[in-house]
Amino acid sequence: MTLTGSLPALLPLTFVNGIAFGFWPVLCSTPFHLPGVHPREIAVSLSFIQMSSSAGITIGPLVCGALQQATGDLRLSLAVVSFTSLSLCVAGLLMRHGLSSRGMSATEPAAPDVRS
Repeated sequence: MTLTGSLPALLPLTFVNGIAFGFWPVLCSTPFHLPGVHPREIAVSLSFIQMSSSAGITIGPLVCGALQQATGDLRLSLAVVSFTSLSLCVAGLLMRHGLSSRGMSATEPAAPDVRS
């Protein structure tokens, strides 16, 4: 989106960017499927997800501005910062690999909390 100056091209790119946020419902439901996470701990995990998102929204422009001042190129700094979202994909792949090595399924729900 940062590399186009054309309004007709920007409209489909904005639509695709909106579709790319389809991971958000999946991200919010992930704590329900983690093994060993009890229902009372779901609030803590969802709060951590929200806090991480807010931290990224806050720190992202600061990092981008610092890179822009260091390099003098706004497009380069925006491109570098845009690749940080790929860390979510890496984390998801590592989580799936970690679960499979323990013989756990990423889709089985967590055990109910039976503590009194």
